[in-house]
Amino acid sequence: MISLVRPSTSRRCRLASAKKVAWSAICYHTALLPDSKTATSEGLQLDRIEFYQSHLNRVSRSFAACIARLDSPLRSWVSLTYLMCRILDTVEDALWAKVSLQMRSFEELDRLIVRHSLAADIATDMAADSTAADLAIDAKIEGPLALWIKMFPPGLPEGEKLLLSDTSRIITDLKSAPEGVRKPIFELVRSMAAGMRHFAERRAEAQGRLELRGLKEVNQYCFFVAGIVGETLSKLLVAIEPDVKLTPALVIDSHHFGLFLQKVNLLKDQRQDELEGRFLVPSRDELFASLRIHAEGAMRYIENIPDSRNDYRVFCAWSLFLGLGTLPLLRAFAEPTVGADSALKIDRAATEALFARIEELSRDPLALRQYFNELVEIAGLPLALSLVRDSKAPALLAQSTMPPQTLALPKWFADSYSGGLSAADLQVLGLV
Repeated sequence: MISLVRPSTSRRCRLASAKKVAWSAICYHTALLPDSKTATSEGLQLDRIEFYQSHLNRVSRSFAACIARLDSPLRSWVSLTYLMCRILDTVEDALWAKVSLQMRSFEELDRLIVRHSLAADIATDMAADSTAADLAIDAKIEGPLALWIKMFPPGLPEGEKLLLSDTSRIITDLKSAPEGVRKPIFELVRSMAAGMRHFAERRAEAQGRLELRGLKEVNQYCFFVAGIVGETLSKLLVAIEPDVKLTPALVIDSHHFGLFLQKVNLLKDQRQDELEGRFLVPSRDELFASLRIHAEGAMRYIENIPDSRNDYRVFCAWSLFLGLGTLPLLRAFAEPTVGADSALKIDRAATEALFARIEELSRDPLALRQYFNELVEIAGLPLALSLVRDSKAPALLAQSTMPPQTLALPKWFADSYSGGLSAADLQVLGLV
């Protein structure tokens, strides 16, 4: 358990109040925060939010708590994004008897999304009545969807089974979202699926064994399963917050955020992954050493979120700081064993205290940075590449290596990624 710094007496009353707010978001069976605007803002209906939250609670309680901190409409959009990603995760992580079946499942999901879009367009043309439109979609989707679900091997967790069964409704919601929301999420799904398929093909070629060779390949893997999520969430933020600009620096930092969180997951899940034929951690020491630059980029991302979106700042900070708080436990379990998951998680009391302190410090950039520094020190992250604290760091890093014109992305990477980062930007992230 992480040793949390005890607050001074003068801060305890404020902290007690913050704990109430923070812990209300961690009560996993509560659909809405007490002061949430979700039920009334911009016409969103309560049953939709509760639908998303019920799935989030089943498939990822910690992230469900973080998402519940967001205001509408961002909460709905981020929930939708995360659930689409979890559907893809289920295709990637299921214990397929043959990799060829997994590849087919990726292909069928892509067809379902495309077919669903076409069906929704046809239904809209048929009638303005929403019930008629839903029936038209159901007629074209439910049959193929049922067949797709039957492809999955037995033994899926119950939460994932329920999520798969609601795939049609989730895609329907995505189709009905505003263009500025729908487009980046669709792009995310297509890019993530393409990246996952690349690594699944490599596993098939190696008779069911996926082994990442060195840190660059780990970065590429994490980029497609997590980094591009950060880029997508940034686009969703920009869609509603005029004070935020989607600059290359912001997007790079969003990818640092995703790479940090995913590498923490790889360290935590290493033993179980290897039992299932996925050797994703070539060197724990090297992976730990790479975390500092990602953590710094993630913190810089949080510091660039305007005060008007403090809900999004807290949402991001909860995720980052929870990952930092887990690192001492991962160091203690240098060679994690199966069944050690409970020992590799911060317990409820420590999570409550961490979330409450972030809530209290969220509008004080210097105090939040100091708390970040404390957790980085406790985690023992090295100071390598400390120049990332400089806002010009990405440019300096790019200049210190190969000229951009000599950089060449692997064909599979260029074909899979549809975002806006250049080859030089991707080099900063350690991908080329």
